[in-house]
Amino acid sequence: MKKKEALARLAKQCEDDPEVTYQYAYTLERLRKYREAARVYEKATKLGPENSKYYFGLGDVCRVMGKYKEALAAYEKGLEHSPGDRRVERYVAELREKVKKIEEQELAKKKIAQEEEKKRKEAMAKVRPKPTPTPIPTPKKIERPSITLTFERPYSGRISLAGVMKRIIETKKIDTRMGRRALTEFSRRKATDEKIFSKSQIE
Repeated sequence: MKKKEALARLAKQCEDDPEVTYQYAYTLERLRKYREAARVYEKATKLGPENSKYYFGLGDVCRVMGKYKEALAAYEKGLEHSPGDRRVERYVAELREKVKKIEEQELAKKKIAQEEEKKRKEAMAKVRPKPTPTPIPTPKKIERPSITLTFERPYSGRISLAGVMKRIIETKKIDTRMGRRALTEFSRRKATDEKIFSKSQIE
């Protein structure tokens, strides 16, 4: 614990020193603070990317935590800089088998999930068939009966006007007064005919 506290203070003072960072990570690993140790080991690999022991330390911590893919990657990276380490090579062989099995299991689970999803969709399709589109009916031509117009007093205005004009012709007396009377009578009868016509249209 004293070493950890001392290294923690030193790591803050020497943030860019890869060896101090590594020693601090190793102390955390010994105290079984694996997550924190993994974070510090990873920092050490960035500060000293050519030192294999930094990668091996990271691989050891990841392997203990069950992060086999990360551990394998760290070990393989360390072996690139320091090949021939039997302990690490043994771990690499074991981890490759574990990672292979894990990937196979993940692939099998994925296939099972896809099959179940396919069956679920097929079952839903059977329960809920696709609705058949309703054809739009062709509008039928509507035959309307012809309208016959009837008037209560048909052409009464024109009949009356004809009588007035006949009287004018017979007497041969055409004056302003009689002309004004004929115009007034024509207008009155015309308005009556229009009212009758409008009423028949509404009916």
